[in-house]
Amino acid sequence: MIIKKNNSLEYFVPENINGKKAAAVFATRLGGVSEGCAVGSLNLTGFGGKYDKAENVKKNYGIIAGELGFSVNNIIYAHQKHTDNILVADEKFLGSPLPLPDNYIFDAMVTNVPGLVLTAKTADCAPVLFYDGENGAVGAAHCGWRGTVQGLQIKTALKMREIYGTDLKKLKAAVGPCISKCCYEVSGEFHDNFVNKLGGAIKEFFVCKPDGKYMCDLKSINRYILMRELNGGNIEISDNCTCCEPGLFYSYRRDGENRGGHAAFIALK
Repeated sequence: MIIKKNNSLEYFVPENINGKKAAAVFATRLGGVSEGCAVGSLNLTGFGGKYDKAENVKKNYGIIAGELGFSVNNIIYAHQKHTDNILVADEKFLGSPLPLPDNYIFDAMVTNVPGLVLTAKTADCAPVLFYDGENGAVGAAHCGWRGTVQGLQIKTALKMREIYGTDLKKLKAAVGPCISKCCYEVSGEFHDNFVNKLGGAIKEFFVCKPDGKYMCDLKSINRYILMRELNGGNIEISDNCTCCEPGLFYSYRRDGENRGGHAAFIALK
């Protein structure tokens, strides 16, 4: 992935998606207007005012919209609760409120409407973006461990095939910055749950420690699941770790609840 800078704004661009017909961005914590060490500066989560002012969050979305060349009024902000709900966004979402009402609970979304900006909000979870250049469709999924074990990433790709006729062997996917194996320590119960749900082959993405805990490679697990249907050469994976790069990223594992969050964005031009 390529890091781009515009004054204080810094973000990552997946090389396999961006082009003349689509724009995709994985934001960092840099380049916004939020204040304080916990949420400064490009906080893109939370409109309730608990850790940041709602007006600051909206301004931060406006900064990203301006950088992408889209209207902030066309950004879809659904509420993520680690579900496998997928929003199929059509023209009626153009000009929708930011954020959407509380009953819009979706951890993934797809669209074929140009100008409509999909989001996946994270702070250690894996954001996964999809681009179908053949049929003109995009998707975004928020894959924490719950979304990953539920197969939300592949369900999003399958939804694109169902709705837009996407050829999964041509579909491009990008897994953005998230917590990496170096920092993602999990319990034996967590490991066993993944193995029971996803099969014994998943064991290769865990390293057992002397104390019985494991280090989990969440990125590679998402890639493994995607490769059941997608061409591996069409999947791009970020090398960045949100937990051990505090200068660039927020992290739930590192900082707990009192912190900001990022978002990944994708849209058809």
